[in-house]
Amino acid sequence: MRFSAKIHPWFREQDGWWYVTRKVNGQRVQQKLIKGRDNKEAACQKFHALMAGTGAVEVTEDVTFNELAFLFLAWARENSNSADWYLYFTSSFDKTYDGFVRDLKKSHIDHWLAEQQWSQSTRRQAITAIRRVLNWAIDEDHIEAMPKGLRKLRRPKMARREQLISLKDHRRLLKAADERFKMFLTALKETGARPGEVRTVTAAMVDLTLGAWVFSMSCLRWKWNCRPVGLDCTF
Repeated sequence: MRFSAKIHPWFREQDGWWYVTRKVNGQRVQQKLIKGRDNKEAACQKFHALMAGTGAVEVTEDVTFNELAFLFLAWARENSNSADWYLYFTSSFDKTYDGFVRDLKKSHIDHWLAEQQWSQSTRRQAITAIRRVLNWAIDEDHIEAMPKGLRKLRRPKMARREQLISLKDHRRLLKAADERFKMFLTALKETGARPGEVRTVTAAMVDLTLGAWVFSMSCLRWKWNCRPVGLDCTF
């Protein structure tokens, strides 16, 4: 069963407008964002601005998951690098659950996950995202405690990643890639960094004296050697 509350913009053919559907004080509200099918990016920008303004919404014991997710995503946009990651999972769950936070049960999560063709690791991430929203709401005094029906909710174990790229396969990838992506693939192989980490490298992170990329996060610093043959450390 599908519901109309959505934590993402959607396009209505009849009038040519982008909308977002929310639940405010238990009532569905369809809010216009911008007109024109080609204006999806602008609609997303207006959507994010709308989320940023939801902090003034009064949260009661009848708060819906949709309302709480809007509040959390507004906070995440300002305080987390994972806002899009949270948006992906919360908007997916919001399509299948239209009720109050206090009524959430493990069966609602199980039903949602059963509809997805996700791996065990992705299922684990999905549960993590939903629990993060609720734990944040507790920390911010939006709700008093984790819903009773979710207290026994457990995440599946992280599946081991057995797939390794052989030297032969890596050479085939390099042969098929353009020059820019060749540099990316080379960086992955020679540094051992994750794709997301390599993607975020900027010129400011390059220390030519050390021959390293320096990543700073809080008080921690990770360094990966970036002196493989043929890898330009200045990109």
